[in-house]
Amino acid sequence: MKKAKMSGKEIQKQVEKAKKPAQSLDAKGQFKFYKDTKRFHAYNVSGTHGITGVIYTPRGEDVPDTITLKYEKKS
Repeated sequence: MKKAKMSGKEIQKQVEKAKKPAQSLDAKGQFKFYKDTKRFHAYNVSGTHGITGVIYTPRGEDVPDTITLKYEKKS
């Protein structure tokens, strides 16, 4: 079976395509008060892309209007 030869332009297109950074994906959602524990306020989180969970903030502290999270990949 013979390998297909690629022209210089085709190789260049593939190299440029490989160099492009992956697009970041943003997810948005909201959090609503769920309950108080002895030391924390608990908030249910629901968002796009099936994101769900609970966020805990210390009691006695102001609760922010917006919480921004950044994904940290394991290295």
